[in-house]
Amino acid sequence: MTPDRIRQIFKSLETGDSAAFFAHVADDVDWTVMGTHPLAGHYHSKAAYAGTFAKLGKVLPQGAQLHVEHVVVKDDEAVVELRSLATATNGMRFDNRYCMVLAFDGETIVRGRSYLDSAMVARLFEENPIASQLTATLKMRTAQRLPLNSTHAQPLKGEQPMNTNTATEYRNLPPAALTESVDERNRDEVLATYTAYLTAFRANDVSAIDRLVQYPPAYIGDGKTTLVDTFPIKPADLMAAKQWHDTKDSSHEVVFASADKAHVILRQATRIRADGSAIETVSAFYALTRTPSGWKFFALSDITIPA
Repeated sequence: MTPDRIRQIFKSLETGDSAAFFAHVADDVDWTVMGTHPLAGHYHSKAAYAGTFAKLGKVLPQGAQLHVEHVVVKDDEAVVELRSLATATNGMRFDNRYCMVLAFDGETIVRGRSYLDSAMVARLFEENPIASQLTATLKMRTAQRLPLNSTHAQPLKGEQPMNTNTATEYRNLPPAALTESVDERNRDEVLATYTAYLTAFRANDVSAIDRLVQYPPAYIGDGKTTLVDTFPIKPADLMAAKQWHDTKDSSHEVVFASADKAHVILRQATRIRADGSAIETVSAFYALTRTPSGWKFFALSDITIPA
């Protein structure tokens, strides 16, 4: 590895494009994020570590926007200093400094350790809460063992008073839906799996895609549903037939996630050629199920409209 090559690998993070970066991260990477903040932890896979970027993406609309400032390389190890130039949903400047200590196998990161400002990360999530007022209320009531469909007139200690619309929504939701709304961890895990899929797709890594699919998945298209033995959307075919190079302006969301099932919607994205010209607009729906080896896709449907 050379400093210039490492800068190239990290270049996509400047625009918040974590998928291109994760193409250079091993599926079984061992990565520790140091500190005492919501992103800190020991992650044992690419999908798990990618979840930290997915979580940041919920409060940083343009991603972390990490710019490399210094690189030191010795053999297959490197130290990379980065600076975030991102702005949070509430306008807060996330001017954080990162230091990553990395081990490479060829051009793939197999081990990592990250250091950053814990206080700033904690402040970021405090000022830009991910959970809605309703979800936060549900979590507090569940923790204090109150009935999920309780209609207490007074808020609990530390709980924000609910406005009329939220209170009505809260009372009308069925207990099962309330229980599922509580667990944000499921959404983070599902989003990490979807991010890993995007990374594999962009890298034309069919084997990595296959590891994320529960075969045979159902493909919904042309007015019918078909169980397929191979993944129905092939990056190599897009490259050959349409000169597909990359996908930009992606807008996606985990619309719901229970303990064992989740739905992801790609609202819209644009597939482009190497020269930046648009090929088509795509929208898609994905259904995932939790398996012993993690979340996997078991159904999908897509719509494409030529540019």
